Amino acid sequence: MVRGLKTTVMKEQIARIIDYIYESGWTVNLKSRRNEADHFDKCININYQTRGKKLYWTLLHECGHMIIRSNPATFMCRYPGITAALVSEKAAGYTNYRVDTVREEFNAWDEGETLAEQLELELDKKAYRKFGNTCLLSYIKWCTKNK
Repeated sequence: MVRGLKTTVMKEQIARIIDYIYESGWTVNLKSRRNEADHFDKCININYQTRGKKLYWTLLHECGHMIIRSNPATFMCRYPGITAALVSEKAAGYTNYRVDTVREEFNAWDEGETLAEQLELELDKKAYRKFGNTCLLSYIKWCTKNK
């Protein structure tokens, strides 16, 4: 794969991901304060300062969350700690919630990579995984932090 995507290619690939999001029945907000897949509003929010490769990789990752949560029954079985936290605020303080959150984050990065392959997008997997690892480290620190 090409190490650095040219700006036009990058824009085309970002546009293909955004098309995929809309085709999936979701919307995209590129003027948010946070990067997140909002499952209640079916909207992928991207921080307004995210640009270039980081925008590309973040969109893939957030699509990973969209894909993971596309089947609620499967999601509830796979991530019971998160499911419990959606029902009870108290459960959000439990270890199961934290560990399942980290598990979903790891899986979302993998799903994003798989999506890039399905959409036949160019992806520097080494750089994508390195960026993903940096993001994952913050979740690992949060998960292991004392309350």
